[in-house]
Amino acid sequence: MNLYYYGMSCFKIKNGNSTIVTDPYDSDEVGLSINGLDSDSILLSKDLSLYSKTALDNILPSESRAESKQDIVNIFEPGEYEVAGFFVRYYDLGYSVISVDDVNICYLGLSDKLASAYDFSDLPRIDYLIVPVGNNAMFPDFDNVESLIKDADAAVVIPSCYRLDGMKGNFADLKSVDEFLSEMGESGVKREKKLELMPQSLGEEQKYKIVVMEQV
Repeated sequence: MNLYYYGMSCFKIKNGNSTIVTDPYDSDEVGLSINGLDSDSILLSKDLSLYSKTALDNILPSESRAESKQDIVNIFEPGEYEVAGFFVRYYDLGYSVISVDDVNICYLGLSDKLASAYDFSDLPRIDYLIVPVGNNAMFPDFDNVESLIKDADAAVVIPSCYRLDGMKGNFADLKSVDEFLSEMGESGVKREKKLELMPQSLGEEQKYKIVVMEQV
């Protein structure tokens, strides 16, 4: 199972022939490009009405769904969902846990919530935490991100929603991932174009690991 990053909070998780995509964006608005993405489901961390038709139309049905004339499944309301082998628990504040093959990914999406809004105590073991680090009033500030990371107690932290070359408008004012890493006192962090997801273990004395995804 592999993870790919397309900028902002748009990720693709691919497990065999099954795929889930998170939070696609309008390329004209953000200044980045989403090319050739297809999926069985789309996980949206905000209300469906807040996404433009262009953003949603960027994602095409997977080959199997197209052949069977099935639409992509949009997940945007609290509940439990199972699509193409992915099990998703969607919580009231718009964050989710994606589970497949004994791997749990806590996905905070486009959240602007402060750390105090979340309760991670009832979640399953978190192998990976995807958290927005762009700050700049659109997302939690670095102090809150640090609190979120500590509270989630994940083994691996994956930053999202940071400034990338080509972003425009308000998105060009986001903090860079290097600014986030500097604030966290991290150096020598791995950069990955593709991340293989597998169950992670974190001993009591061990600290989480940060992995930065390069845009596909």
